[in-house]
Amino acid sequence: MSSNQKFSISASDRYALALFELAQEQSQLDRIEKETEEFRKLIKNNNDVNFLVKNPLIGKKEQVTSIKKILQISDFSKLFQNFIELITNKRRLFFIEKILDSFENLKINKKGEIKANLISSKELSGKELDDFKKDLATSLKSKMIFKYKYDPSLLGGLIVQIGSVMVDTSLKGKLRRLKETMGS
Repeated sequence: MSSNQKFSISASDRYALALFELAQEQSQLDRIEKETEEFRKLIKNNNDVNFLVKNPLIGKKEQVTSIKKILQISDFSKLFQNFIELITNKRRLFFIEKILDSFENLKINKKGEIKANLISSKELSGKELDDFKKDLATSLKSKMIFKYKYDPSLLGGLIVQIGSVMVDTSLKGKLRRLKETMGS
């Protein structure tokens, strides 16, 4: 792992913990959780915001001014606005998605939940997803935060990730492992 990656992970965790603790102290944890999701959607769905966040070549002054304008027209709490402005002023906006991931993990851990991702090669019905989620929650004896994605490129099977453990039973994954084993 490069030193920049180590820095970004540890710095992201520290910033996330600071936001989490402030939100807890001010009894705004649920609101901040919603705002982090809204901010993620803003980055994902708005090309200008995505460019502003991910382009390290944008000058600090321009980035700060632009972020302040975005925050002013949004309905974010003062706490969240101040946090994003701090991140921007410290030139850490590039790491915001990692910070928000760390924040989400802190929130999930506080609730005693487990995060699971399911990717399947077949589009699953609502009932199939509910059954899978219930079975998983029962076997792990925990509440689940569950995300599902349909990916026909898997060719067959599923990929399940629970916390940091991933099980890949997809045909695509098996073919990739076979190729690696054969040395090609």
